Amino acid sequence: MRRKYLNNILACLLLGPLMAAGCSHDKDDVPSQQPSTPTTPSAGDIDITFPFDYVNGRDNRSLLQGDSYSRRQKDSLYAAFSEALATVESKRGKVVTAATFLVTLDYRIPYGFEWKITDSHDYDYVGRYTKKGLFLDEFTESGALHKPWGALIPTHPRYPRQNVQDLGDYYENGLHCSSFVAWALYNGEAVTDVALLEKTYANDYRTFPNTTEVTLKGNADLLRPGDLIGFPGHIAIVIGVKGNIVVYASAEGGSSYPGKGISWLTFNKRTVNYDTFSYKYFIRMNNVYRD
Repeated sequence: MRRKYLNNILACLLLGPLMAAGCSHDKDDVPSQQPSTPTTPSAGDIDITFPFDYVNGRDNRSLLQGDSYSRRQKDSLYAAFSEALATVESKRGKVVTAATFLVTLDYRIPYGFEWKITDSHDYDYVGRYTKKGLFLDEFTESGALHKPWGALIPTHPRYPRQNVQDLGDYYENGLHCSSFVAWALYNGEAVTDVALLEKTYANDYRTFPNTTEVTLKGNADLLRPGDLIGFPGHIAIVIGVKGNIVVYASAEGGSSYPGKGISWLTFNKRTVNYDTFSYKYFIRMNNVYRD
């Protein structure tokens, strides 16, 4: 079982030449052309052979539920995740591997509506997991029982159902966009300052220590796996540059589509209309990863 998950999820992990040329579609428009010839990789880059069809496919996985995995499957996934990270040496590679692991699971990790309150710890780990590993089992901390990804939790009063489309009185626990990025950075051991990650939300990554914000239009050829891409109020992480196709992982949710969860998406660096494309900038992470 453990070997099966490694084969199906990240046994295809390849440390090698990064395909970095340029071109792609809007995030809901999957490009049709094949990746172009690889160019010379930069130090520390990682190229993952994805087990999904990033050229013609879409991320149509269903959402993780509390009973989606058996006990044996959970244990196999825990082992596979640990082993996948152990195969990579660079910080950039580990972060990309962590993020990619979630979008190659059989189910999408749901979107989490985080809300922290001072008089209770019940919502401490709703949408914000600065802890190591996958969260497929519940755990107790600070006297509170914390539900795993996929388990139903009551909607916090901060988010009454009438204010968020289709949210309801309960929803599946998971990660929102900034906590997904924080989880990847923390599990990839690129950022170990929990306090910094806990206070960093989507827009804060624009001024994250040791990073540089760059306008996406005109600079897309500088994108590397492990860099962050965003627009005001949202942040995502690039997990692959396959010729002209940029593959990225994003926790999709909020008031527009709370049920979508962590998904893989693509855009084409050359054919995308940057004036109408939702993503406007990217965050260069060279100094964070020290490569």
